[in-house]
Amino acid sequence: MSLKLIELQVAIPRTQDAGKVQEKLQQQSQINQSHAAAIEKERSERNRTSVEKQERTDKQQFDDRNRSNAHHHQQNRQTHDQEKENVKHPYKGQRIDFSG
Repeated sequence: MSLKLIELQVAIPRTQDAGKVQEKLQQQSQINQSHAAAIEKERSERNRTSVEKQERTDKQQFDDRNRSNAHHHQQNRQTHDQEKENVKHPYKGQRIDFSG
């Protein structure tokens, strides 16, 4: 198929226009990919920091529970020691007889 000179005059500018359109489409896909990558990076950063905040909160709750349990355990021990001191032994006396 041979092209006539008049057809070439129309075809050459059209190919340049088609090349520009193709270049714009390629650039647009690159822009879309870079935008999607930036959004994903931001989302992963947000998720990473929110997990750290949650872990800190869990750790603080765990520490608070340990402190409260230790305090409760210490109070129970003191109460138990006081009860031991107040209880009278069934066969031991309260006085010592030195008269011998």
